[in-house]
Amino acid sequence: MTSSYRAIEVLLAEQTPLPPPAERSRLRNSLGLTPTRLARAIGVDTTTLHAWEEGLTEPEAPLRAAYAYFLARAHTLGTYYAQAIAEPHPTAPAEATDTAQGTLALLSPCHPPAARVNPNAGKSLQPSPS
Repeated sequence: MTSSYRAIEVLLAEQTPLPPPAERSRLRNSLGLTPTRLARAIGVDTTTLHAWEEGLTEPEAPLRAAYAYFLARAHTLGTYYAQAIAEPHPTAPAEATDTAQGTLALLSPCHPPAARVNPNAGKSLQPSPS
């Protein structure tokens, strides 16, 4: 029975939609990733990744599913970072909002926007003596 589920996963992975080739390289570049790093993470050589980004070939299952997952996450993170740079969170320290680099250093893809840096973190919640 397990082999049936695996066959279904491969079948579905073959149908995973991908953005147009030019968008693929744009998404990778938007996160500052080199072709070598992404190719290594997916498990292909750089030539294969370039062929996907140029539209010369298309990834096949199960690599297609892994590549589609990367592209979807890159799109989400790229949008998140762009919004964070354009509209810094009101509780972010002022010095971090001075540059895009500072803002990006405070953000983590593992935390939603509401979980950004809290300038009151670590401060006592007890009232100060009068």
